[in-house]
Amino acid sequence: MRPVATTAHGTGPPVAAPPKSAPNTAASPEIQVMGIGGDSLGVVRAVARTASKAAHAQVDDLLRLGDEAGRGLVATTGNKLELIEGTEQFAARVLDDIRGAQHHITISQFAVAPGEPGGVISHAMLEALKERSRAGVEVTMLLDQIGSRLLIPSGGRRAARAMVASLRDAGVDVHIKKFSWGRGPTNDAHFAANHRKIYEIDARVTYQGGMNVVDGWAPWHDLMLRAEGPIAAQAGAVNVAGNRALGGSVSEAHTALLHRGLDTPVSDARSMALMVSNGNRTRREVTELFVDQARTATKRLWIANPYLADPKVMREVVAAAERGVDVRVLVTSRVGSFATQPQDFFTAPLRYAWAQQIQDAGGTIFHTPGFSHAKAWIADDLATVGSFNLDRSSTIRNYENAIVTDDVGIVASLEGVFGRREELARTLAPSQDAQRGWKTLATLQKLFNLQY
Repeated sequence: MRPVATTAHGTGPPVAAPPKSAPNTAASPEIQVMGIGGDSLGVVRAVARTASKAAHAQVDDLLRLGDEAGRGLVATTGNKLELIEGTEQFAARVLDDIRGAQHHITISQFAVAPGEPGGVISHAMLEALKERSRAGVEVTMLLDQIGSRLLIPSGGRRAARAMVASLRDAGVDVHIKKFSWGRGPTNDAHFAANHRKIYEIDARVTYQGGMNVVDGWAPWHDLMLRAEGPIAAQAGAVNVAGNRALGGSVSEAHTALLHRGLDTPVSDARSMALMVSNGNRTRREVTELFVDQARTATKRLWIANPYLADPKVMREVVAAAERGVDVRVLVTSRVGSFATQPQDFFTAPLRYAWAQQIQDAGGTIFHTPGFSHAKAWIADDLATVGSFNLDRSSTIRNYENAIVTDDVGIVASLEGVFGRREELARTLAPSQDAQRGWKTLATLQKLFNLQY
């Protein structure tokens, strides 16, 4: 990524990124210039105590141009961040926020299933959204045709269509990201899906991470990040941008609310929070973030991800281990069900092949119990949580999202997740037969450059 100087007056010409500790005498008093991880990203961002003119201009671009808007959002301060582990905790928190919504709710979600009364999340969330819509709250949802089972003829599709009809009957504005056989009018990559998980409520709070709204997937280990503050308004603008490509619009009231949200910090935190996204073929910020951090990490690179399958990305992880970085990878010990995760029958061999290569390079692999669906990593002192898998579907095709932050509380919380999962993994040491099989898989991957 080219270094860019961003000020309160907009984005200027490329400049060399200064050292992390270098003062910026040109910046206005209320703006500090921060390199997001210094050389980790190679990008200099202006971070204001309240949102800068650049942030407002970027939101306007997203609302007006959709995903064709200029690259990158500015990082913001004044956010209150919380790491959420497990579907039950996520359900409790997000349902409280949805039920308390007064103006607008926007959701971009890969998989939503109808669910049954008494389930962990699906039925309760859908009913809460319908109730808010009937009460006059503007509710907009962007679902994926594949993830929400709206493409392939089946009993599941009939139930999903009935779910969408019920939402629309209640006044919810539902958009469907159709499976992309070609690039189409939105400049998508071939076979692109909306894999994002982004919630924005009243431009006040956002949730982002790996969780879907499917009761049957509730037992999976997963993570979400809850954020209050200006970053929530940016999340709302990204959701609106996704809807615009599908014929959606944004009201004047919602536009005004998003701009007010940019100017409404909820804490005095000076820590940075930056939202990055993969969109159409030319917008791959999450991919670039991960690759840059893997290349430049000097102390540690800790990764939780269910899919290790893109050679270009995984070679950077191996290289980090080879140069002595503390590389740890949480690897799910269970192959996914063919009924719900048929792709795992292709990706599981690659997962173990790359695990072996990382281990051979000096990294540490932890085989965690059950199916781990979390997508998060720590690179030196930066924590990232999002929807991004380390496979080619996410790196080059799908719409994805993530939040990266230097918030010490979030870094510590994510360190705690790794510690607990690593402790559980110590009871699942692979057998010698399994290790021999992984060495064979690693050899085959290298010979044939296998990928998914």
